[in-house]
Amino acid sequence: PGMMPGMMPGMMPGMLNLLQQQQAAAKPKPAEEKKDFLNLKFGDREPVIDRDVKAFMAKHGIEDDALCKRLNEEITKHRDTKESVLTKLDELLDDMGDPAGYLEMKVEEMENGEFVGKTLEVPEVDALAKEWNLTHEAKIKLNEMVSNRGTKKGSDIVRLEKILEMTQQKSETAINLAQQILDGKLEDLPDMGEAEDVMKKFKLDDEARRKLVQVVLQRADDSSRVLGRLEVYLESARKPSDAVRTMFGRLMAGGDVPDEHKEKEDKKDKDDDRDRSRDRGRRDRDRGRGRSRSRSRGRRSRSRRR
Repeated sequence: PGMMPGMMPGMMPGMLNLLQQQQAAAKPKPAEEKKDFLNLKFGDREPVIDRDVKAFMAKHGIEDDALCKRLNEEITKHRDTKESVLTKLDELLDDMGDPAGYLEMKVEEMENGEFVGKTLEVPEVDALAKEWNLTHEAKIKLNEMVSNRGTKKGSDIVRLEKILEMTQQKSETAINLAQQILDGKLEDLPDMGEAEDVMKKFKLDDEARRKLVQVVLQRADDSSRVLGRLEVYLESARKPSDAVRTMFGRLMAGGDVPDEHKEKEDKKDKDDDRDRSRDRGRRDRDRGRGRSRSRSRGRRSRSRRR
């Protein structure tokens, strides 16, 4: 019989398939296409254009679909700053002779991480500033923070109000926390509601409450964990307020709450010491009585002999 196409003389019939399989496996695999943010979010579907982006493009008469998609992508990536970014762009493009060209330049800045949105005047911040008599600097810094926290604005305002209610240096505290958020050192403002629960549960006195607030603000990045451990620790404390005062310096310096409260162990050790002391006292008294009885018997014997 004739040889199959591709077979060499002397080659067994089944060897051709094996050779073809080995050759196919040796071929380099095509590189996978790197997926960007919108590919990962929407897959093969066309990303939905944000309605605020549509309204912005329509207002300025820009009909460039490719540019619209680029702007939409940047807005989708950074939802927290959407209002701040669109407000700033709106101001920049007003009365602009070539809005599409200028917008393209600003979108390139966004893509390179160089564009900064507008600091908004947030009514809730204005209300807090009036209620707690905050300085102008504190108000500006809080507005800047909230302008960059669109999706977390509501929870930020609620937590901020509780913080200002419980702290004494209100403006300084507001500026410090806002700056930590803006610098990326804090993901969220500390929840003073958790601290308040601990205060009420253990009936902390005013001094202990003030110290606990200081600890929460100092340890804002892990305040929930610290408060959780502290609650367990205080369960076995006879005087919780004193325990908070005792641990204040340690916690402010970044130390942790001990695993177990030592008060019970210390009390047990003291009780054991007292028990051992009483046992030694009884043994000493017994030996003393024994010596006394021996001396008495000796005197009686000598009397009888006389």
